[in-house]
Amino acid sequence: MSLGKVESNLKQVPGIMACCVFVQSDKTFCVAIISQPEKGWASVGGRPEEKVLVQAIASKLKSLGLQV
Repeated sequence: MSLGKVESNLKQVPGIMACCVFVQSDKTFCVAIISQPEKGWASVGGRPEEKVLVQAIASKLKSLGLQV
């Protein structure tokens, strides 16, 4: 799966406006950097709780058939 596809799907998670996924070919995991909304958290209804955001990310990645 392409990293662009992972990034575009992560952007569908409420609270994520921009993200960048990195991977090294010799590793079995990737790293995602997620930024806050450009116009601030108020523009998306407030800052999500970290636990809720992590669960939403895991759910989205599982729906794509990716291992979390």
